[in-house]
Amino acid sequence: MFLFIDTSDPGKTLVGLLDIVGSFKDSKEWVGRQNQSEELLSEVDLLLKKNGINKKSIDKLVVISGPGSYTGLRVGISTANALAFAWGIPILGITSTDWQRQEGLADLLTKADDQPVKAFYLNAPHITSPKKR
Repeated sequence: MFLFIDTSDPGKTLVGLLDIVGSFKDSKEWVGRQNQSEELLSEVDLLLKKNGINKKSIDKLVVISGPGSYTGLRVGISTANALAFAWGIPILGITSTDWQRQEGLADLLTKADDQPVKAFYLNAPHITSPKKR
């Protein structure tokens, strides 16, 4: 069983339980209106409890690594990396393009790494100059 996290779309957040071929056993999608960091872990916990699954039943964590919303990716990826580290399980970062295409997804899901996932952004972040005080 895989835990799936997608925070790449600013209009929705998705957590789910995947089987080895990438089909959802169960999932929860909601509008994260700038509070993904407050809701994500509690929604993961609720999803696991609802399905009677404990962290020892999770074989791998799968997270969308981009492209997507800058802050959303940071929230999802940092949460996924922290959970994978804490639970001692492998993590896999995949692009939203690969996820939506579904072609070869089962093969892709067999891969994983013990290294943290890094975000993939389409553009460099727009950082402004500090404001004068």
